[in-house]
Amino acid sequence: MDFKNFTLKAQEVVKESIKIVQISGQQVIEPEHIFKAALKVSDNIVNFLMNKTGANAQNIALAIDRMVAQGPKVRGGEPYFSHMTNEMLLKAETLSKEAGDDFVTVEYMILGLLNTDCAAAIVLKKFGMTAEDTAKAIKELRKGNIVEAQKLYIQLEKEYGVITEGIKKAI
Repeated sequence: MDFKNFTLKAQEVVKESIKIVQISGQQVIEPEHIFKAALKVSDNIVNFLMNKTGANAQNIALAIDRMVAQGPKVRGGEPYFSHMTNEMLLKAETLSKEAGDDFVTVEYMILGLLNTDCAAAIVLKKFGMTAEDTAKAIKELRKGNIVEAQKLYIQLEKEYGVITEGIKKAI
């Protein structure tokens, strides 16, 4: 899995999940860490998906927080992705490609999570967020657009070296 194939927001979610694991005194990055990070980094997208699916956002957030808090604590060691997180991210890559995207987005990370049998997916489904409804919500969110704008950013960065924060936000 190459994180260069993830949008900047999706990369931020991964980085934030690492911080959450470290702050929690844990080592294994589980799908619930990714979801919690997505809520923090890209709350507009995640909240849109939860609202469109009719999910109970408050109960989901509380349950995910509990799951993270109850994770095993360790001292030392580097954070790493669990088998389920790897599966989730690979599914997100596959779903993004099937949708015609060049990059993995936050919404496809969430859909990838929902397409696994992980504990976080069970919680999301329990509170009304299904993979089918989320896929429909993504189509509504996207309005037929695909993610290829980041190609421009990569091309500009290769040609000119440094890209300003203003350009990053515009792309």
